[in-house]
Amino acid sequence: MNLKKERIEKLRRRLARLGVEGLIICKAENLFYLSKFTGGEGLIFLTQREALLLVNFCYLEQAKWETDLKVLKTDSNSLSLSTYLNPVRNINLATRHNIISNGVKSLKVRRVGFEEDFLTYQQYLDFKKRLKGIELKPLLNIVEKIREVKEEEEIAKILRAAEITDEGFNYILPSIKLGVREEEIANKLSYFLISRGAERTAFSPIVASGERSAWPHWTAGRKRLERGDLIILDFGAVFQGYCSDFTRTVVLGKASREQKKIYYAVAEAQKEALEKVEKGIRCSSLDRIARKSLGKRGYSKFFGHNLGHGVGVSVHERPSLSAKNKSKLKAGMVLTIEPGIYIPNLGGVRIEDMVLVTKTGKQILTKSPKELIEI
Repeated sequence: MNLKKERIEKLRRRLARLGVEGLIICKAENLFYLSKFTGGEGLIFLTQREALLLVNFCYLEQAKWETDLKVLKTDSNSLSLSTYLNPVRNINLATRHNIISNGVKSLKVRRVGFEEDFLTYQQYLDFKKRLKGIELKPLLNIVEKIREVKEEEEIAKILRAAEITDEGFNYILPSIKLGVREEEIANKLSYFLISRGAERTAFSPIVASGERSAWPHWTAGRKRLERGDLIILDFGAVFQGYCSDFTRTVVLGKASREQKKIYYAVAEAQKEALEKVEKGIRCSSLDRIARKSLGKRGYSKFFGHNLGHGVGVSVHERPSLSAKNKSKLKAGMVLTIEPGIYIPNLGGVRIEDMVLVTKTGKQILTKSPKELIEI
């Protein structure tokens, strides 16, 4: 049995336990995970006997080439949520709903699940109106829970994405110079990652300098690098559908005493958290370890985000390493550990690595040095 079929069988077992006969899957990352389809626009309709990938004309031949699922073209006689969920398409609402209702009813299911964090409330109400006699069951993270634990094939792809990211950091350091714009660094970095085999960047690279380094999710602007700037470089690559995520912070010129203090506080907090990564530890415990470390140095109030997150076909996925998440780590999970300090009007520091939870401990996937680099 191939990996896609194994994943579908896992999903069917989950549906059976929930008493759900069918499932509509629309999220692009879940479509890819279950079918290898990269078009993003379409849906999978899954029952205990059928696994159908439905796409419109624009993606039909692509879908046939990429997946071994049964592929159907959406038309007036088949199920289509791609048109239903995309209001810019030239098709009226009643037609969309007829397509959906006719398709679901033809498969003779009575209880159908859907991704509750994907459909809007209005879409749900419209959908329900057309599917009278069929119970709609909202399901949260029904596919995402399976995606948490990576298979060997997935780990190999994530590892290559991480290697490309390390190469990118080493490549970009000589380009960090006085007067260069943030966006120039980001653009040059993106081109390099793709030249090394990435199909795209995992997200718009963050190059945040000076006071902007205290803005955790600034991307890159037209600001020119200045002497004394803290510069956060946060970027990732996508290799064969799988992401990496990585951050280092450097200083242009000599670091001030306060900058060094902040940097090494973050480095120590990350080290303490990484040391405790192993199967069975709670996500909340790791977050607490890093937060406590920063608190001892007086910086806890400047660390306002979660410690980390899962990485896979999405750059941010389950599990969340948050204070509220009491779930335990499992072997095969790939995580980020990324504490940070962000002080308004001064700047920020973040250090992020990817780590694989193994049966006997952990494997850190990103290898770039973490000592303070002064350029």
